[in-house]
Formats: sequence, structure tokens, C-alpha cells
Amino acid sequence: MPANFFERFIRHYDRYHRVRIGDEEDWFRSQPTLRDTISWAARARWRGGKKLDHQLRLKNSDLAQAEDALLGAEQSIARCCKFDELL
Repeated sequence: MPANFFERFIRHYDRYHRVRIGDEEDWFRSQPTLRDTISWAARARWRGGKKLDHQLRLKNSDLAQAEDALLGAEQSIARCCKFDELL
């Protein structure tokens, strides 16, 4: 692929997505407890209860199951210091 394709792709990402993703990360980071953060993230919801765009195809029932599983692992999650440990 031509180099300008990648440059255009990165410019598009910077223009239309980087700020929104930063806003999402800041919102999750601002939650009062880890439990709240896990719940919002597992349900793919953020400000105003809006579903995150990249999770729109997921069923709410599946997200609820993910929330239950992740909340069950909250203590283990809390002990993670690095993303690799979380994985």
C-alpha cells in the first residue's frame, strides 16, 4: 500500500477518533471505585449511559454476563499493576 494511504489513515484517526477515545478513557478513569469502572466498562456504557460505538453489536444480555464475571474477579483485577497481568 502506498505510504500516503497510511498517512491519510492516521490523519483521519487523529481528526475523528483520538479525542473521543481520550474522553472515554478519562471518563472511566474518573469513576469513584474500581467496581464502578468495571461495571460501566463491562456493560460498554459511558457518559449518560450511552453504549460505546464499537460495542453496539453486542447483546446487552451478553454484556451483563461479562459484568457478572468481571465483578467476580474484582479482587484479582485490583491486584494487577500492568496490562499484561490483567490479560
